[in-house]
Amino acid sequence: WDASAAQGSGAYRLATLGSAQTAGTTTAFSRHNTRLSNGIVNEGELADVAAVEERLTRSLQQGGLLVLTVHPRIARRAECELLHRFGQPGTQPGPLQRVNFDALMLTALREQAAAARVDWKVVIEADAADRDSRHWINLQRLVQRTLPTLHSALLDGPAPILLVSAGLLARYDLMPLTSEIEEEAGRPGHTPSVWLMLPTTHQGLPVIDGVAVPIVNNMQNTRTLILPQGWVENRHRAGIAA
Repeated sequence: WDASAAQGSGAYRLATLGSAQTAGTTTAFSRHNTRLSNGIVNEGELADVAAVEERLTRSLQQGGLLVLTVHPRIARRAECELLHRFGQPGTQPGPLQRVNFDALMLTALREQAAAARVDWKVVIEADAADRDSRHWINLQRLVQRTLPTLHSALLDGPAPILLVSAGLLARYDLMPLTSEIEEEAGRPGHTPSVWLMLPTTHQGLPVIDGVAVPIVNNMQNTRTLILPQGWVENRHRAGIAA
């Protein structure tokens, strides 16, 4: 917890990114306007980036969980591009909705603390305590009380979700929640799609703060997708090569 983060409002920071925000920081490049392809230099790269676009579109159509990984340097820009491409009115099955997991979790935790008459300062102190301490164990009991709220917010909505800032999934041992998302998202009566976006430089299976994301049905990486800079820059639609 960093009391100076989020313009003085306070925020949790992901340990693997040091002092950086969970979403990472942007770099100096801009989004290319869409135009007809002309004079493509690197057709192979553009084909790869176009394949990413096709995977994203198919994911929304088929539903379910998709874990997106992106370099922290361009994570915030990638988030904006995803919302620009798939969050517009008229998008089927519905416009992509951004959900900040850490913010959702902390709001639910505050509600449970208030219901249990636990001072928020005590919660903050417990968060900094050793994991084998009584304070940490009591905090985890409070965390468990938030699960119905989290489950409803993530799985009972009518529109697909872009889930960002998910560091507390790992910190509070809530990774089993991703398994529930994988099992239930896309089924009748549940959120149609959940895209979990993870800023990371880790190679291989996706992790949050060093903790592997449990994905059961990931044959041929059907549940994971790397967002390359070319897609974030919209090169595949602008017809511009690197």
